[in-house]
Amino acid sequence: MGRSQSFIAAFATSVILCVSAEAEESFTLRTGEAARSETAGITLRFDGVLGDSRCPKNVNCVRAGEALTRFSVETEDGKSEPLDFKVPPGGSDSARFRNILITIVELNPQAESGKRIDPSDYEAKVTVSRE
Repeated sequence: MGRSQSFIAAFATSVILCVSAEAEESFTLRTGEAARSETAGITLRFDGVLGDSRCPKNVNCVRAGEALTRFSVETEDGKSEPLDFKVPPGGSDSARFRNILITIVELNPQAESGKRIDPSDYEAKVTVSRE
């Protein structure tokens, strides 16, 4: 079993939830939520989805599309930097921040034909690990 990482999820409503996760285990953030990784020394905030052109479920598309998501990474010295991810339908995307690998494992909900996704409904399953 790997080393444990502690995460603190802070919600826009100022409610704080403590979550314990194994190293490289995924956790879920909703739009506007943040998680603190003591092991990685960062706070990761899911700022939202900037655009979602993913092909809807049960539709045949010429292009699969992608969802452009923005996260903010705040370091222990208080500096914050944006990180953008391009998540394909049913897929994932990764980015490196210094020696930390951040992976958006899953983005939900998936697009559905004729249905608009409210920006607050998005959830991103995220993995944070040191390299």
